[in-house]
Amino acid sequence: MRLANKDVVGGLSVVFIGIVFLAGALKMRIGDAIEMGPGYFPMLASIIAIVLGLAITLVGLVRASEIEKPEWGPAMASLGSVFAFGALLETTGLILATAACVAIAAMGDLDFRKRETLWLAIGTAIGSWLLFRVLLGLQMPGWVIPAFLTR
Repeated sequence: MRLANKDVVGGLSVVFIGIVFLAGALKMRIGDAIEMGPGYFPMLASIIAIVLGLAITLVGLVRASEIEKPEWGPAMASLGSVFAFGALLETTGLILATAACVAIAAMGDLDFRKRETLWLAIGTAIGSWLLFRVLLGLQMPGWVIPAFLTR
């Protein structure tokens, strides 16, 4: 039995995150099933996460598997895409920020294809604009011309 396999590590990570969120939920008013307080759903979700994390850990203790070496390229592309979206949203607007986010995340794929990525970025950007600006009416810029281009 190996204690350092991916299921044990992953399960214990989920348990830890569930405990952290449960501690935060218990600081809020919980209420009951009829009159739920703001902490009711986070408490319930945390308990479910803890139970699932324990189940994953138990499966990992029974089944032996090695922890694989992480592939840093895809991880960095995913993280970079989130940072790019945050940095670009106010300066370029939702459409360009979403397209950049998708393009950067796609670069983490080992089978990266430019044409498919371009279409995916365009479709996701338009879909995001339709969902958040048109359907939900959120007040975020859809398209912003950067200041250095207007001089």
